[in-house]
Amino acid sequence: MPYGCRKSARWQCCSRCSWSATFRNPRLWPALSTSTLIIGATFSAFSYFNPILTEVTGFGTGTVPLLLVAYGAATVVGNTVVGRLADRHTIAVLLCGLVLSLGFLVGFALCTHLAVPAVVFMMGIGLAGVTMNPAMVTRVQRAGNARALVNTVHASFITLGVIVGSLVGGPAISAYGLRAPIWLGAGLAALGIVSLVPEFGRWKRRRTRRTRRTGRTRRTGRTSRVVAGASGTGGATTASAVSTVSAASAASAASGAPIAPAAPEAARVRPAAGP
Repeated sequence: MPYGCRKSARWQCCSRCSWSATFRNPRLWPALSTSTLIIGATFSAFSYFNPILTEVTGFGTGTVPLLLVAYGAATVVGNTVVGRLADRHTIAVLLCGLVLSLGFLVGFALCTHLAVPAVVFMMGIGLAGVTMNPAMVTRVQRAGNARALVNTVHASFITLGVIVGSLVGGPAISAYGLRAPIWLGAGLAALGIVSLVPEFGRWKRRRTRRTRRTGRTRRTGRTSRVVAGASGTGGATTASAVSTVSAASAASAASGAPIAPAAPEAARVRPAAGP
């Protein structure tokens, strides 16, 4: 086999081994599943906003597009906030976002017939729903890698969430009414929280270990500074004593008088005079 063919075959074999190892990672599949649950929870309600807002809440057909524009603005704000926090606080952002989504979905389901609370909870769903995408991507890339195959599979799981939320919501409406897809979204958000619990426990343990290491490092640094300061003070005292003895020796040599031995340190210390 020519050298180029052997090199290509080795590269393909290494690539297959790398992909196989990536997808055998036990942390990758929970991350992908959480992304599906997050998007499914959001789109199970979002897909049916129009009939819910017109037939249950009572808004006119001309008002719903304006409400959807406000929903999009809330999504932009949420993306901005999550994008700043996703890299350093990935698991905390996902957990907080799912808890908020669950609360907003339950509130929307309970207050759909009230115009003002329904709009508030709808904006909350936009603020904490699909806006978790930066944190989802960060978690998946850390569990797997940032290459094209992992990102493509992640996009497929996100699309699966859209399909599940929209597809199951239709039969649920036929069976239980227009509020059913909102409750479906709340159930998916609750499952997303459950899927995050093991990862959140690992994140807390890592954070605790890091805090302890930082505390030990700071205590060690303070001790080193104290020892260095004490050594500097002792060195200065010794140098002063040596210079004093040298001066006395020089004076005695000049006058021809014998040099008296230096008194011990304890003998040179005089107690303070009383009052």
